[in-house]
Amino acid sequence: MSGGSVPPVMVDPDSDRIAVDWDGSFQQGTVADMAAANPMIAAAMKGAGLDVNQIAQMQSAAIAAGQTPSSVFIGGQMVGTPRAAPAVDPIEQLKKLGELRASGVLTEAEFEAQKAKLLAQ
Repeated sequence: MSGGSVPPVMVDPDSDRIAVDWDGSFQQGTVADMAAANPMIAAAMKGAGLDVNQIAQMQSAAIAAGQTPSSVFIGGQMVGTPRAAPAVDPIEQLKKLGELRASGVLTEAEFEAQKAKLLAQ
């Protein structure tokens, strides 16, 4: 996950608890998202010789290919091999959901909804 990303968040209406659903789908952010949200970031990147639009295009291409884009830039170029998204182990995800339910972060209904979503994949 990078700056500008939008993860799903679960809120317990009976308390002040929230939890990020790390296994849920999220909108991957890009450098362009960060620069658009904060002009100081855009200015700092420009001052460092980085082309925000070029980097955003490289990141978007990696995301479209189902990869996690690198966020290391040297001389205005994205470096590092984009990594494939990690394989999802449904058993591990079910265990995590069970732990969240047991700790009170998820209600029984939320647990069942997430379990159904996981098993439908």
